[in-house]
Formats: sequence, structure tokens, C-alpha cells
Amino acid sequence: HLLNYLTLYIGYLVALFTRRKQGLHDLVASTYVVDQWAYTGFPERQERGLGTVATVILVIWAVLMLLGVGLVILAGIAASF
Repeated sequence: HLLNYLTLYIGYLVALFTRRKQGLHDLVASTYVVDQWAYTGFPERQERGLGTVATVILVIWAVLMLLGVGLVILAGIAASF
């Protein structure tokens, strides 16, 4: 998880764009998480989309990133005066 920390947690977002939903740490370690319903008699219970918790976390992350960028811009503007 150090890789994700060093990349400002963008390594976790990599999972959104990979076929097996692997994060950066999974790709480096050549591992992946298996859906608990994948190898049972209930494959219809597999979720293809993001869950509520993942959506909320992504929204919070995006807001915090925008606030951080905004603060850096404001600090730059203040420093120029």
C-alpha cells in the first residue's frame, strides 16, 4: 500500500480501469481479489458496478483533491501579491 500512498492514492483508482479490478498494489504483487460469489451456486449475486460505499469514498476523495488544488492555487495567488 506504500505505492498507493506515494501516488496520492491514485493506485487505488487504477482498479476502476482494469478488467479484474486490480489496484496498483495488486498489479505489482500479481494478485487479485476474488468475488465471494464467483465460485458458488449463486453467480447472479455478483455485482458488476460500484457499490454505495465505493461511490461515496470516490466522491469524498474527489472533493478533497479539488479542495487541495484550490488551496494551492490560492496560496500561489496570495504569494504573488
